[in-house]
Amino acid sequence: MRGDRWRNARKDFLGADVEEIWKEGGLADELGITGRKMGKKERKRFKKRRKRRIEIPEEITKKLGEANMMYALEDYTGAVDVLKEVVRIAPDIPDSYHTFGLVSEAMGDQRRALNFYMIAAHLTPNDREQWNRVASMAQDMGNLRQAIYCLSKVIRLDKEKTDWKSRWDRANLYAEIGDNSKAKEAFEQLHTYDPEEIEVVKMLARVYHRLGHHSQAVELLEKQLGDYAETCDFTVVNILCELYMELESYSKAIELIEDAENTMCTEEDSLPIDLQVKAGLCMLHLGNKEEAMQLFDPLMDMEVEQCADLYMDVADNCWAAGDQDGAFKFYSALRGVPEYDQPVLWSRMEHCLRSTDRLEEAIDMYLNILEDIDKDHPSYAEANLALANLYHESKRFDHALQAAQESEAFREAMNAENEDQVGQLIERARLHLSLKSYAHFLEIALPLVQKSLERGGAEGNDPLELVAGDEEDMTEGEALGMDVDKQQRKEDGVFVGYRSRDRRKKKASRMEGEDPGDRGGPSSFIPLPGLLKHKDPFQLFLDVGRVCILQDRHEEAARLIQAALSSRRALRGAKRRQVKLLALGLGDHLVEHPFAQECLVQAAGQKPQSVAVWNLLCRLCNVGGMFSKYAPFFHKLRARHPDNGLVMLMVGHCHLIAGSYLEAMDEYQRAADVLGWDHRLVRLCMGCATLQHAMTRRTLDRSSCLGKAMALLHPRGVAHASSPVHVDDEPDLYVWYNLGRATHHLGWTTPATRFYQRAIASHASSEAQDVRFAAAHNLALVLASSGAHQLAVDVRKRHCVHET
Repeated sequence: MRGDRWRNARKDFLGADVEEIWKEGGLADELGITGRKMGKKERKRFKKRRKRRIEIPEEITKKLGEANMMYALEDYTGAVDVLKEVVRIAPDIPDSYHTFGLVSEAMGDQRRALNFYMIAAHLTPNDREQWNRVASMAQDMGNLRQAIYCLSKVIRLDKEKTDWKSRWDRANLYAEIGDNSKAKEAFEQLHTYDPEEIEVVKMLARVYHRLGHHSQAVELLEKQLGDYAETCDFTVVNILCELYMELESYSKAIELIEDAENTMCTEEDSLPIDLQVKAGLCMLHLGNKEEAMQLFDPLMDMEVEQCADLYMDVADNCWAAGDQDGAFKFYSALRGVPEYDQPVLWSRMEHCLRSTDRLEEAIDMYLNILEDIDKDHPSYAEANLALANLYHESKRFDHALQAAQESEAFREAMNAENEDQVGQLIERARLHLSLKSYAHFLEIALPLVQKSLERGGAEGNDPLELVAGDEEDMTEGEALGMDVDKQQRKEDGVFVGYRSRDRRKKKASRMEGEDPGDRGGPSSFIPLPGLLKHKDPFQLFLDVGRVCILQDRHEEAARLIQAALSSRRALRGAKRRQVKLLALGLGDHLVEHPFAQECLVQAAGQKPQSVAVWNLLCRLCNVGGMFSKYAPFFHKLRARHPDNGLVMLMVGHCHLIAGSYLEAMDEYQRAADVLGWDHRLVRLCMGCATLQHAMTRRTLDRSSCLGKAMALLHPRGVAHASSPVHVDDEPDLYVWYNLGRATHHLGWTTPATRFYQRAIASHASSEAQDVRFAAAHNLALVLASSGAHQLAVDVRKRHCVHET
């Protein structure tokens, strides 16, 4: 078992054997070689037989000679045919594969040639020249891991340990693919062999720096300068100076540069400009601004294109040191360099002007930038957006709105399929929101939120996170070598290198030959990954929902809320409660959706004093007939809020619907003590409960109960209002209708007819028209039951028919 694990781990990094190369490359089928897979014993016999000298039959030797002659005469097609026949007859002869590689290389198929050279190298494992050739060819083609594999074979064959060039090449390849741990070991071996080799010292210091071993890098370079000063150059001084600056040892960096100027510079050769700039940066961080600017003078005399990176370093350090004017000076000089004249530079210049309260100059700067570039330029939309933000900050809202809407590049970015475009769209959407341009805000933000919910954003699943893992979980080699691996996976070769993976890290696992960013293509791109998981995307989701409700786009808001609430794994805790409170903004439309129950129950528990919440919950209970279902919830709220009159009313409703009229009357009476006896809804509920109790057989004094019910309903009992009514107030439409319903329920047709007639004759607003229709309909029923059918028909025609 231990040997198997060692072999598997070795193969994960070094690669496949010959048998796997045959199978993966498809060469066996192409050359007509078929057969079963060799067993373990057969492989052992094959290896022993391979160690002995292979005797090539005379027929094969003759055919190889013909193939070589055709190759020399540039008859490549004929050579390929002969070599295929040779491989079919004797597939274990390396000369045929080597000749195949030469022919393929002459035909311009480098990848195919490399495949054949690789097979030939495996068939002659002790041929160092062959391995070196394959390594060089693989490195030229960009297959760096394959080159490392071949160089490892060369180094293993170097028994005397004299081939340090191969070790140097392999160490550099380790560093290039980002495997800094192995690069460190390789360069340390080279440094032990030859401590004076300055290039090894430079690379080892860089590897130490990548691994975060700054102290080891500093010690290495200081020792080199002390023991082998004659081998050091300005590059060593530059690297050590940068390390000192990262460690904020600015005084040591200045001393190092001064010593280098005294010992390495001559009258003809002055101190390099990059070291002069670093000395100025150290002075700047130590607070010597004037001396720093004097050291920057030689830089200003040089052409910007030759040292643009130094200009950027000086500007960034001036900005970090608080010298905004100096930073703006060097940033402005980079406007003439196309590689640096990009939105990042413009943004830094804008920040410099903002910090010094020069908004108008910033606006003029962006106006000049927009004049210099075309509207189809990729950066035009970003510059236009920055200008709109500046207009908004300076309270020129009309100009801000106009700038936010103008851009052809912006319209193309509406179908955003990358992070940069999405960032611009979000910033533009927030600008429209601050300008209260809600239609444009929804035009931009709503599709982003909808796509994110549809493509998996509601679950908080970022495909890049699930496949590649977080940056903290990656080793440094994986992080730095990711681009190289992506390039290698795209190579269509027999051997492109293998990578080991830790199967215990599910988030870091990835399919072989597949890049996480290319898995689903553009159609699976999630504009807002972790929409309900991260703070900023979730706030955008809430803003979109609120604006949809504000613009009466209730169906779209409801769909967003439904999608969010359905993802219970991503939406939890406080964020889930926020979405439920957002749903309350739907108002009367809320009860039409399946999530109404969950949202209203939470809202009632959080805000038991809200009349609007209880009205919506009552509507939901009436639609579904679920008062009995919510009874335990109401009783818990009743115990939690013993002084809340609205909760008492809800508990009373539950008792009333359940037929427990005395318990309902008790709850209504307690609610009246809290809300006041002048509260019309309380009197109406109390009157209805008393009336229902009077109609039961258990009532001892029915007449007294009926009198109390009528007294409660008249003259103050009004169903729809919540303001107190004085005794002198005239009864209105609702009073007469409620009295008519009560007497009609008792079978008192004469007073019911009188009350319904007064309700119909009352002057009411258009909102009460439905109540008048209901009163007229009930009056027609009373007349019809009394035998006055013609009068009932007349009442329906007069009051229950809409005129068109």
